[in-house]
Amino acid sequence: MTRMPEGLVVLTEMLEDDWKRDLPLLKQKYTANREPDDPETIEELIEKQDPEHMGRWVMNVAPELMHHEGIGQALNGMRWSVVTTPDDEPSFLSSDRPLNMSKTFSDANCYLTLPIGPHRLFLATNTEELERSFKTKPAKDLVQEVNAQVVKQAVKYVYGVDDSEREFVDKLISSDRPPSLLERLRDRRRQEYAQA
Repeated sequence: MTRMPEGLVVLTEMLEDDWKRDLPLLKQKYTANREPDDPETIEELIEKQDPEHMGRWVMNVAPELMHHEGIGQALNGMRWSVVTTPDDEPSFLSSDRPLNMSKTFSDANCYLTLPIGPHRLFLATNTEELERSFKTKPAKDLVQEVNAQVVKQAVKYVYGVDDSEREFVDKLISSDRPPSLLERLRDRRRQEYAQA
C-alpha cells in the first residue's frame, strides 16, 4: 500500500506541503537567532548545508510509512484466509497494483484481496460474515470481480497465465484506479490544513 513508485511522489508532495506550512515560523525563528556570518535567509542556509534536503527527508520518512505500526496492527487484526478456485475455472489476473482494499481498516466491511496464484486469492476481512460471502460466491463470479478490479486499478502492467483475457485487459486497464493510501492521506491532510 505504501511501496509503489508513485507513492514517493505523493510523499514528496505531503512533505512539501508541510514545509510550506511551517516555513513562515521557521523564517521568524531563523531571523531572530541569525548570527552575522549566517546566510541572509533560512532557504539560503538550507541550500548551502543540504541542497538535497527534500529528497533526503522523503527517503527518511518512507521506511516509517512502509513499516507503519498502526497499519500492521490493523492488518494483523483482520481475518486472513486463502480462497482456492477449481483448476477448470478462469484464472486470477495480477498487475502492478494487485492489492484491492475496500473502505478503511476501521470499517466493519473492510476487506483486502490479493491474487497470489492463478487459482488462489489472499483475503483479509474484518468479519466472519464478509469472509463467508467471499468463500461462498460462485468461483467464476469471484474471479471476474477480482480481475476487473485488478485490471481497472493497474497502472501499466497486467499479468495472466496466457493471453486469453487480453481483450478484457485492453478494455479496462487503468480505467478506474482508486486513490492510493498515500493519496488519500495527502488529500485528508490538505483538507484538515485548509480548515485550520
